[in-house]
Amino acid sequence: MYSFLIFLKNNYIWFLVITIVLLFSLIGYLVETSKYETEEDKEKKAQAKLEAKEKKQQEKLAKMEMKKKNKKERKKDEVEEILDPTPTVAEAMQMKQNDESVQKAEANYDLPLMKEEILVEDEIK
Repeated sequence: MYSFLIFLKNNYIWFLVITIVLLFSLIGYLVETSKYETEEDKEKKAQAKLEAKEKKQQEKLAKMEMKKKNKKERKKDEVEEILDPTPTVAEAMQMKQNDESVQKAEANYDLPLMKEEILVEDEIK
């Protein structure tokens, strides 16, 4: 143990130099790997932003064109509907159900709404 202490005492300057070199290396590595932006990185980010803006504008134009196309198709459908008023199958089925319900309501028009009235009439007779 005594010999080890003498070795440290004689060579402590070398240990300090090695420690300082290692510390500087560690600090340099951390700085290099951190998010330090260079001009190339700034240019890449600016280019990416421009591309994103262009893409958004193209999407907006595509949506506007689709809306215009849809409006034209809707107008065309409305004109066709006015010119050709034949009902679709679903509309025809609905109309038939409405007619049947009206006929059932007219058939039951004379029946009393409450059972009590029937019982009271039966008792009187």
